[in-house]
Amino acid sequence: MTLPHAARIEPTLFSVENQRLKKSVPDKIPRGGWALKRFFADLLVDCARESGLLHTLQSVRPAPSKPSRGRTLIYSNESLLKASALRLTEKYSHAKDYVQFLQNNRHARQICGFEANRTPSEATLSRFASLLSKHRDTFWDTLTTVNRYINTFVTTGRETRGLDDDTPLFGEVLAIDSTDIESASDTNRRRHIDPSTPRPQRSRDCVSTLPRCCKPLDWQGADGKRTDRKHPEGISGYYGYKLHTICDAHYGTPLYAIFRPANEYDGNWLRPLVEETLKRYPWLAPKYILADKAYDSHANFTFLDSIGITAIIAVRDPRKRKDKKRATHKAEVDGPYGVYEQAFNAQGYPICPCNRVMRYIGTDTERGHLFECLQDRKRETTIPSALSCGDELWLKAEGKLLKFMGKIPRLRWTQ
Repeated sequence: MTLPHAARIEPTLFSVENQRLKKSVPDKIPRGGWALKRFFADLLVDCARESGLLHTLQSVRPAPSKPSRGRTLIYSNESLLKASALRLTEKYSHAKDYVQFLQNNRHARQICGFEANRTPSEATLSRFASLLSKHRDTFWDTLTTVNRYINTFVTTGRETRGLDDDTPLFGEVLAIDSTDIESASDTNRRRHIDPSTPRPQRSRDCVSTLPRCCKPLDWQGADGKRTDRKHPEGISGYYGYKLHTICDAHYGTPLYAIFRPANEYDGNWLRPLVEETLKRYPWLAPKYILADKAYDSHANFTFLDSIGITAIIAVRDPRKRKDKKRATHKAEVDGPYGVYEQAFNAQGYPICPCNRVMRYIGTDTERGHLFECLQDRKRETTIPSALSCGDELWLKAEGKLLKFMGKIPRLRWTQ
């Protein structure tokens, strides 16, 4: 598939900043290894200085002129920011494991600017992460600047033939997913603090109107479920939150994220993520969005189609429903003899009146997808001949068919 050249896009804000950013693009970007990790860490610090994050950190965490109470800030904000960037690339979720990684790796300490054999403790990394969370808006402005630089690198590489012509543009293919984050509080420590109501035998039976009465220490969290292969039912429960993130599927950089309790439906946050991303990056031209079946609501398919984005979202298997009557997807289709109800299998392929899955032939931009029945000989049915076995069927992805069938066929038919 031939993708359009970057010059055909006419961005609003990016066109003014593009010339300025091109001057700061290095002649050669490292291909990988520690050189690329050092490049990303230095880029994050430069963008933090440009967005004002370093100035904000310096105001709340200044370097002391002399020791006080036996404690000194021996690690600068720049070093801890580089350590945070390296932690992202190495994918360490726990501070304990990351501290051990820094202690055992000399190259990692050199990238962060730490002295020989001296690394920050778990408490230092946790306090700095908490400080970044308090200034999350400025931190996201920094990541927005980083993504703007990456977009400049990609555009410049395509113009100078450093990248292949079929390399996707930045933001052309997006992906959305959620991450389970367990709460650190003990869910069994629930205190009854309302003296006006009697103490219940079970905390969930409390009738107090106080929001924190008989609640866990982290009362903003909620009970959620996640996929667990070790569990007999395949699903296990946990207490905590979910981090809904939208990122570039090809280059892997996060664009925006929303932090919510674990009991909220994932599909409700697809639209806010997309709208905030297009607001922060008005020069993006996304074409496709990838997501799992947690985001397969009909409203999400309709919303993405209305703004010109093709949704490639997995749909729940109807065969796993408890109601056996809904073993297939069904939607009303306007045929040559009026409106009738068409059945689809789990992969979005129509089912012929002879109870056979029809074969996908091709797609036309105006008429939609073309399917044909695999039965060579037509059977005698009460259905009109135009819909009997052996005939072709044109279906256009509109309405409910956006979810069941999709703009792009979900799977290639194999016999």
